[in-house]
Amino acid sequence: MTDIAALTARIDKLEHELAVQQDIHQIRRLQYTYGYFIDKSQYNEVVDLFSDQGDVWFLGGIYKGKAGVRRLYIERFQTQFTQGHNGPRYGWLLEHPQLQMVIDVAPDRKTANVRGRSTMQAGLHETATGVPRASRSE
Repeated sequence: MTDIAALTARIDKLEHELAVQQDIHQIRRLQYTYGYFIDKSQYNEVVDLFSDQGDVWFLGGIYKGKAGVRRLYIERFQTQFTQGHNGPRYGWLLEHPQLQMVIDVAPDRKTANVRGRSTMQAGLHETATGVPRASRSE
């Protein structure tokens, strides 16, 4: 292999490795964005993060496609937690830290798998409208 061919191969390898790291960064950013929108009760924005083929697995149910995702976040969560309002509600606390993400990008960079954890703390303050409550889950 000539010096130029070796350098070209090295540059190609480094460009690929950089692209994988950029993919990982974008995936992590997407996950953190999701956590932020959930914490702020911005359910419309959460739905927009999903593709038309996106699925959500939640409490034994599978919400398929954009319509299913919308049914979960808008029709269920937004209705239940913010009385149909998109955005923060007085006295309503949500915290969903996104933790321990392990991100594997396929060598062809067309797919990736993410495993991670999220904890939840939620509560409605006694001065807010509704029944005061608090919960924590993992």
